Amino acid sequence: MSDQQTIDWLRGLAEKGGKGVVNNIDARCLGRIADDLERLRSENLELANHIDGCVRVAADALKRAEIAEAVCRLTRPAVGTAPKHGDKS
Repeated sequence: MSDQQTIDWLRGLAEKGGKGVVNNIDARCLGRIADDLERLRSENLELANHIDGCVRVAADALKRAEIAEAVCRLTRPAVGTAPKHGDKS
């Protein structure tokens, strides 16, 4: 059963019970549980979107750092090499 199906099922039981009892459970309690599940599902989605954005930002920063390191390697002389006589580099 999907999240939404579970929420709909709980709401249906709550409506069927009104202010009474459904299978020895207070119907209003079933409605509150459905509300809580819906709220938590929404918060979970917001958190997942936030984390996804953070991961993208971190991946972009890592890529930029890798590019910067490659440029540094290409532009600095190798260790142990000295410029040739008369070379001004």
